[in-house]
Amino acid sequence: DVCKELRRLTADGKKVVFTGHSLGGAAALVCACRFAKENGTESIDSVVTFGQPHVFGKRAVKKMAILFGDNYLRYTFNLDPVPRILEGVPCPSFVEGSKWRLTFRKFRHAGHKVNLKARRLPKHPGYNPMNRFLHVDDHSMRRYLRALYKLSES
Repeated sequence: DVCKELRRLTADGKKVVFTGHSLGGAAALVCACRFAKENGTESIDSVVTFGQPHVFGKRAVKKMAILFGDNYLRYTFNLDPVPRILEGVPCPSFVEGSKWRLTFRKFRHAGHKVNLKARRLPKHPGYNPMNRFLHVDDHSMRRYLRALYKLSES
């Protein structure tokens, strides 16, 4: 169990950074939430994701803001299609009342968005704006690392 191993590693006061790219960013966020729920946030330094898709609905996003505060950074490019995959899609969630019932709310992003400089869209005649969803190279981790390196130099 990952949480058990993390508890062992943080027992002497060390802190954990949960990080990942794309689906790994979504998994890092889910792991951070589970770890925080079971152990509190004292051992969590931060959550940092790159090109992460939507993961949770509105209620969970509010809880994450309380849990992680300013320690959750979500890096993205304007043209990266992955963070927009579930934009506007209904998100199933369970509401507790007298009975459990399934409701649908929109997926939301959490954390502080850090928008890295993206390429400009071509302005030549015949350019199809729908092509912006096909900029898969804007999702590569190499591109994210290059942008962070440039940011650190400035």
